[in-house]
Amino acid sequence: MKNFGTKFITIIFTIMCLFSRIAVPALDSNSYCIVEHGNPKSSIVVAEESIKALSSDVQLLTQSIKKSTGATIPVGTISENTNNVQIHIGYTDYARTLNNNIENLDSDGFGIFFPASNKIVILAKSDWGLRYGIYEFIERYVGVRWLFPGELGEYIPINENIYIQKQPIIEEPAFLSRQLSSPELSQIKEDNQIREWAKRLRMHLRIEFHHNLCNLFPPSKYYNSHPDWYPPIDGKKICPLDGGPVSGDTWQPIFDAPGFQEESVKIIKQFFADNPGESSISIGINDTECFGKPSSKLNSLGLPDLSDYYYGWATEVASKVLESYPDKLFGCLAYFNVADPPQKIKMNPNIVPFLTFDRMAWLDKNTAKKDMKRTTEWSKVAAQIGWYDYIYGDMFYKIPRIYWHLQADYLRFGYANGVRSLYAEAYPMPEWTEGPKLYLYLKLLWNPKLDIDKTLDEWYTCAVGSDAAPYLKEYYQFWEDFWTQRVTKDAWFKRGITLTWLPFQDDGYISQLKQADIDKCQMLLEKVLEKAISDKEKARAAFFLKGFSNIKNKLGNLVETRDRLSIMKGTELKKYNFTVGECTTELPSDWGFWSQLPEFKKICWNKTYGYTQPGSLVIDTNGLQGKAACFMINLSVIPSKSYRITCWFKTDNFPANALIGLVAKWQGQDQRWGEQQQSIETFVETTNNKWQKLSINFITPKLEEPFASIRLVTQNTNQGQVIFDDFLVEEIIDNPTLNN
Repeated sequence: MKNFGTKFITIIFTIMCLFSRIAVPALDSNSYCIVEHGNPKSSIVVAEESIKALSSDVQLLTQSIKKSTGATIPVGTISENTNNVQIHIGYTDYARTLNNNIENLDSDGFGIFFPASNKIVILAKSDWGLRYGIYEFIERYVGVRWLFPGELGEYIPINENIYIQKQPIIEEPAFLSRQLSSPELSQIKEDNQIREWAKRLRMHLRIEFHHNLCNLFPPSKYYNSHPDWYPPIDGKKICPLDGGPVSGDTWQPIFDAPGFQEESVKIIKQFFADNPGESSISIGINDTECFGKPSSKLNSLGLPDLSDYYYGWATEVASKVLESYPDKLFGCLAYFNVADPPQKIKMNPNIVPFLTFDRMAWLDKNTAKKDMKRTTEWSKVAAQIGWYDYIYGDMFYKIPRIYWHLQADYLRFGYANGVRSLYAEAYPMPEWTEGPKLYLYLKLLWNPKLDIDKTLDEWYTCAVGSDAAPYLKEYYQFWEDFWTQRVTKDAWFKRGITLTWLPFQDDGYISQLKQADIDKCQMLLEKVLEKAISDKEKARAAFFLKGFSNIKNKLGNLVETRDRLSIMKGTELKKYNFTVGECTTELPSDWGFWSQLPEFKKICWNKTYGYTQPGSLVIDTNGLQGKAACFMINLSVIPSKSYRITCWFKTDNFPANALIGLVAKWQGQDQRWGEQQQSIETFVETTNNKWQKLSINFITPKLEEPFASIRLVTQNTNQGQVIFDDFLVEEIIDNPTLNN
């Protein structure tokens, strides 16, 4: 039977995509002719003061027109006496005679005006604004789309004519500072295709805010003369190391130490004196909870609340610096112990806090409400706030992490509630396996009201043509449905929403992925390649298919192996029934205990409780504050061998959202954690007073003399107790003959 439904949908999709393309108007009295029948009918005049800064952008404009029409548009700095259309960029002599008021426009904003029958003018308050005006001209009037980095990602339609309707355009960004992170996106060097692509999508970091106190107060400079500016580390008074991660991961300054505030003002003033072009400085805390300051009050993350302490210092410093350098901004991180807004101080309006959170967690309504509340509370005390988002996918996740409708929703909420800067950890890989994700995200940062479905449909059609586009759309729609409908039901997600970012190091999200899903994705992308028509469309389709091959390589045989190992027989290697003569706080000799709260020790080896016989390990979670705690054991394992770990547990008086988990991590002979090998984890929601089983299967990664660190974890509770018993280690005989 023929599938007329699919064919009908394809036709409708094609018609929609054709109408979504930018229409090229016919020439009339209200139009400006840029190119006609492949011949140039215009010239470009660039303001003398901007020609150097914008040379590559003007070149992009002329090259785009030439690639589209074959016409070469001349460029100069002086207007010629001609009837042809002149495109003035910046304040040329002619543009200075106009009265286009852009004084209230943001410095990244621009206007495209039509003051005379043969004059088009692009104006802005900065070269950045002029640059974005040029990009808008290229996209709007030539029809170019920069789909992804590199020449292959550039879509340029073939046009014989370019006519422009007389319709003034004034735009400015919704989010003033817009930045995606990765080493490539930060490096300024020639032939940096990713950075150049992001610039064309109007990425522009305008506020510095990241971890920086370790750089402002290097211990090598200050410790000997001011040891009281630095906290004890692991209970010892030692000089921290200089440098970024090593130093910044171990200490925060003592903000109220004698002389510290005065020195802070001095070095920040000196920074602005040495860097007069900088509009901001980062006073962001280091990447650690080590503040050296006690607080009995806990914040929304369950950490000692030190917001008044830190933001009090920041406000005093900013106020004094602004006396000499007005209008400068002070970016910082609302992170760890300073995540919540201060309650007892009036914060200086030039301090811009960036609120850190992986907002894919908004797929949980209660979590969304909490982060919304934190945002609105911050907007009451800060004149401007930023969001720090974690949107990465293919570098840290094995599969594309797509949730763009949610992203549009939360960006719209953020803008409506005072968020004006956005920084997102993205780390895209060269394979670009997440398609239009970052393209759409950057478009939304400029205009969160964007019609994302129309934008996505246009992206698919520009990429692979109208015949292949429906299959590409279905492929990415599968991944969005997977993350927003399936993964949210998994304990991986329910555990992750309690964290600042979802636990990408745990591949538990893959538990919802089936082999049939992988086969379907392969089929869809093969169909895209089959239906693509032009050489460039086929090249892009092949690029997407190759990217999916890399996804399958990262997955390896994980899905197939997971399903296979779960039904195979095992040989017992070690078993713990935890039988004991008397209850004791000591643990069996092979076992240890760890908690996110170092002082928490409410555990016992109990003789009374047990699953099959008396004896078990027990954690009383009262006072744990929702943090993680676990029993641990290290097991020697053999590389490439298959193992199964099982354990039974029972909870009493646990809340509904509490989780119990079984985790395996790896170390080799060098005692380093196998960071390239993701941990194997399973977490389950609990049913009180009922014995439940935990089980994981794994193949040991290829490390030198590896051992597996196995953890029995409790999390998300501050009440009740959990009992663990009958811990079993088996080697799986991965042989179909033996398992029949």
